[in-house]
Amino acid sequence: MFKLLLPKIALLLFLSSTCFSQAVGQNDSALTNLKKSAFTAFKKGELDTARIFFQQIIANFPDQPRAVGLSYNNLGVIELGEGFNIRAITYSEKAIEVYRGTGNDTLIAKSLYNAARIFKRLGQYEKAVEFLLEAIILFEKNDLNNDLSRAYNVLSNLYQLSDNPDLALQYNNYAVEIAIENNDSTLIAYYINNRGKIYMDMDFYNKAVTDFERALEIKILLSDQESLANSYYNLGETEYLRDNFNEAQKYFEKAIDTVSYTHLT
Repeated sequence: MFKLLLPKIALLLFLSSTCFSQAVGQNDSALTNLKKSAFTAFKKGELDTARIFFQQIIANFPDQPRAVGLSYNNLGVIELGEGFNIRAITYSEKAIEVYRGTGNDTLIAKSLYNAARIFKRLGQYEKAVEFLLEAIILFEKNDLNNDLSRAYNVLSNLYQLSDNPDLALQYNNYAVEIAIENNDSTLIAYYINNRGKIYMDMDFYNKAVTDFERALEIKILLSDQESLANSYYNLGETEYLRDNFNEAQKYFEKAIDTVSYTHLT
């Protein structure tokens, strides 16, 4: 076990000696190098190494709140991906605290959004809604429309999970409107597909089919094979609920064929 820890210990000692041997005028360069190393390790999936680099940034550059907040956020992402949800929340909340000190609305809003998604994953829907609503105010204030549409979509999903379909539809429509304004076909298809799911939960099957078919048309134009299967499945499920069993079978078979094609290519 100790032998397995030796590379990590060596890395920690190297980083510590490197950081503390930097002259004051070299701090920016040292921070840049640490950030580069952290993100390189992160992208390679070397999460233990990335974690060490991010922790070094936090420890050695407390006067760089953007870098510290970003490091906390990324540590939260790492912990979330490894299933350590409570740690993920802790890091996310620390990022928010750091960013609040900067007064930068964009950084605060994006951290609130990230925290909301973690709370959603934990099933703490009320807390997730609270964070999202605050993020939405800041996104609106700063005209961050892409971020705003994504926040509306997540909020819509939260209300759907909380059995509040009316609010789910309201916020989904807000998301769709922004995606249309931005001419973002990928998000239009995604949000409309989500609206179809809301209609399906409400037993408005005709409206659900209309949205699923519209989303499907866009995905076909985009050659979005990855999500086509999902649309075919949604159509199949809706037709099944409408007792159109032949149509349901047709869509389910298309979903299976699409998945098989995707895995072969």
